[in-house]
Amino acid sequence: MRSKTRNYLLIALVFILTHAITAYQGAAKLNSGFFAGLTLDANIREWAQAAIPGDAGYYAAVAKNVADGRGLVIDSDIKSPNPTYTPFAFWAPGTPWVIGNILDLTNSQSMKTVFGFAIVAQIIAGIFVLLTVALFTKNPWALGITAFFTGFNPPLQEFYYSAYLCSSEVVIMV
Repeated sequence: MRSKTRNYLLIALVFILTHAITAYQGAAKLNSGFFAGLTLDANIREWAQAAIPGDAGYYAAVAKNVADGRGLVIDSDIKSPNPTYTPFAFWAPGTPWVIGNILDLTNSQSMKTVFGFAIVAQIIAGIFVLLTVALFTKNPWALGITAFFTGFNPPLQEFYYSAYLCSSEVVIMV
């Protein structure tokens, strides 16, 4: 029994450390100004302006409007100081709604909040993957490797901790 407990604690430690290191590296990359000279201290409007015409830019712009109480609308011209707003109807509204409500609940306009959500989304998705694998094997090596790869996955890291921070894929993981 002690051996089993020790194995599960080691698997949990691998999971936590891998996700922590990945998040730290992602934050360092985003704070280095690799994306349009912005850092995680940028507000979501600046991020949206830099990311448009990509999906993540539009999602960020609509999320800002949700957080500001305007609802699911898009600015006619995000760079205009006096934009007009039209309903956001050309993509599914779930992503900007989730991100906008998180910004509103935390009373934040910072990309740090969105980054924190991306971390939580990856951890939740990783837990589901680990639990799914645990249904099929109790081998501690298999579970440890799975725990490692839920946090260390360069293609996912490149996507989720990049200009796509407001992408629908991050929200879908939850």
